[in-house]
Amino acid sequence: MESEGSDNASLLSFQSMSHKFRSMLCHNILRGISAQISSASDRVNAGQPTVITNSVKYVAVGMSHGYVLNFDLDQNLCWCCHDSNTVDQGAVSALAFNLEGTRVLVGYERGYISMLDATNGDVIRRLPDAHAPQTAVLYLRFTFLSNLALVGDSSGCVFSLSFNRRLGRRTWDSKCLFSGARGEVCVFEPLVKGQEVHFLNRHVLVAMATLSKVIVISIRPKLKVYFSQQLPRISTALPLISWQMVSVGKTFQPVLAWGRGSELHYTRVITHNYNNHRIRLVPLRSVQLSYTMMGLHWLGSRHLAIMDTSENLRLIEVRSQRELEVLEIANAGLVYSSAHFKALAVGGGVSEAFALAGERACYNSISSRGDQLLILGTRAVHLVKLRSWPERLLYLSEQNRWTEALNLAADEGCTRETYAVTLLTKYLESLNRNAVDKESLTAAVRCCVKLEKITILCNDIFEAVSTEHSNLEYYYDLLTDHIINENLTYLYPSVAQSLVTYLDQKDPEVLEKVLLSLDVTCLDLHQVLKICKKSKLYNAWIYITTKTLKDFASPLTEFLNELTPENHRLGNVLLVYISSCLAGLAYPTGTLSPSETQVARSDVLRCLETSHSPAASDSEAPYPYLRALLHYSTREFLNVVGLAFNEAQEFLGEMGIQRKRRLVGILAGLAKRPEFTESQKINVICFISRLVVQNNLEIDKNMLDEIISSLTSVKTSLSLRDHSEREQTWLDLLNANKLSHLKADELLKTSLASKCYRVSEFLYEVKRDYANIVECYLKDPVRKQEVFNYILNYMNVEERLIREQFIVHFKYLIEYSSGVATLGGTRCGSW
Repeated sequence: MESEGSDNASLLSFQSMSHKFRSMLCHNILRGISAQISSASDRVNAGQPTVITNSVKYVAVGMSHGYVLNFDLDQNLCWCCHDSNTVDQGAVSALAFNLEGTRVLVGYERGYISMLDATNGDVIRRLPDAHAPQTAVLYLRFTFLSNLALVGDSSGCVFSLSFNRRLGRRTWDSKCLFSGARGEVCVFEPLVKGQEVHFLNRHVLVAMATLSKVIVISIRPKLKVYFSQQLPRISTALPLISWQMVSVGKTFQPVLAWGRGSELHYTRVITHNYNNHRIRLVPLRSVQLSYTMMGLHWLGSRHLAIMDTSENLRLIEVRSQRELEVLEIANAGLVYSSAHFKALAVGGGVSEAFALAGERACYNSISSRGDQLLILGTRAVHLVKLRSWPERLLYLSEQNRWTEALNLAADEGCTRETYAVTLLTKYLESLNRNAVDKESLTAAVRCCVKLEKITILCNDIFEAVSTEHSNLEYYYDLLTDHIINENLTYLYPSVAQSLVTYLDQKDPEVLEKVLLSLDVTCLDLHQVLKICKKSKLYNAWIYITTKTLKDFASPLTEFLNELTPENHRLGNVLLVYISSCLAGLAYPTGTLSPSETQVARSDVLRCLETSHSPAASDSEAPYPYLRALLHYSTREFLNVVGLAFNEAQEFLGEMGIQRKRRLVGILAGLAKRPEFTESQKINVICFISRLVVQNNLEIDKNMLDEIISSLTSVKTSLSLRDHSEREQTWLDLLNANKLSHLKADELLKTSLASKCYRVSEFLYEVKRDYANIVECYLKDPVRKQEVFNYILNYMNVEERLIREQFIVHFKYLIEYSSGVATLGGTRCGSW
């Protein structure tokens, strides 16, 4: 197996290794410990390593000839213990430190257990018969209480070990918690973290796994089962369990990861009201893996390390279940405990299922604590460590893997700015020595944008890429993407000026999007306004002018002379701009301050009401801006004016009413000019009429007469839409009693001549003259199909004269719809 060399310093500080996969796992061979193990094997015939465990202070290794070696965190050998009473007990098969790291339990393959002082290796207790006789010790664990431990043997039984001191003598007591006759326990794990969570310090929770199920019990204050779940029946795989405190919401809760074969499950412990001491376990997630598990350990609270049967160590992110990294350790020579599971040293006597499942047992060959994992090999001890975020940055930068390092800094560097800036500095130094790589440049720009390092982005990186044209163009493209996505709003003026020049030549439409997203303070106004005018970037020109100069009239005076009915792009922009200003909104997005709103409305209305443009010739017609907008789209412009009448403060109160009358008078006067079509004229008349009907406008009798005259005059050139709008307006005036001074007979005659048959029907209804209503339906191209509904609704009302009208118009009814006419004829048979 490849290694990065010796590490004789400390377990707490490691150097990065050459990358084999990614950057999250750091692998080292602990050469100091490995050399001492080899020396003990050669000098004192200690045998081969069999088990390993660690605490906050020490690392202990058990040997096949009964020796126990204890090392400190600097890999120095603290002591070597070989108890004369255990010479005939065979290999060390289990080790366990207490939570404080002051005591260590040693279990042997022939059943003997002893307790050692972790500071000096002295034997302070001997437990020759603490569990079932003629069985090997397979598993030892302290609970969070230093005077309470658990032992599991090859018969599948679990015993609790209580340690006391009476009259100056150290004593112990053993009690069977689980009998192998009810199911052979393969592994157990007490919860030793989380005592600060409510009342867990009063409960000793233990997770145990047999060949068929996983159970969680409390052994103190009383024995109670809280959880039980069946395991998949896989004869060649052992069950796996591991506790960890995991952040769930705003609190930390104990989570149990457990599984067998390729099935992995997560279950959390929930504590309820403090007074009733309720505990329950709730499933979190179940995962089906594509490989078979052999080892399961937490690395921190966010990651799992899973050893598969091919001896690949897989790093899994718990929240997303993504596989982040794979580390091959097949060449490490992982130590297996299959001989202990078969209890060969005591003559066997285990079940076939237990022996078969233990073929690849490595419970005591892998030990985890925090974000470190110790792996016991036949020739060396290996350490796999989860690198911290700064260590990952350092490692990736040393390997010149700049893309990964910069992306990592961008994703997680907002709260650790110092490390990210240091990384960017190193990257810039590498650019001076090496050619620019586009992938790393992409990551560097993203990192600067994410961390708001504009100085590095616009000075250092810009200088590094400016020497080569292709790199500079790519740099501009990166800036453009971030600006359009609204991740970047400010550039140094010099860079912004160069970017504008580049985009003007490449794609003016993209340039407009950039200008709308950038802070105007970084722009060269003369440059951008000139380019916007040349390339007809109306949105950007209006945005920059109104944002910087607070000039809300210039967009109209500047571009209305270019407005034609065919220039829809400019027309739509100006209509939306006028509507925004009158509504107090910034263009194209945002809102105006109260003072800006007043200025915007005043400027726009003054411009619209201006009788002549500043550079008007003698031949210019009056009100050029209103005329241009009416010519472009009369209906849409009048809709904008109507909204302003309802919302703008300038049209409220006595002064507002006078201003409204003035603008309406101008519109009515323009509509009379011969340059406007009949359609445009009727749009203006209908608009004024609606204002009158809604009581939003009071006009004198002369203007009302002109409106009525225009509305009721015979026009044959109107479109179907304009004709319908004219009819509806006429009806609204009649319903509002605005035409009461005119004779109904004259209005009826005019409506028939104008082919406004809906108005004619209304007037017939008013006069209660029903004899010609059917004819109104038949002559109306829009409503002639509705004649049959009218007939069916009123055929039994004699005063409607339906039968007479039906007979008179029978031929036409047949032509319009023979099916419906037949239905009508059938029902008319009763007349």
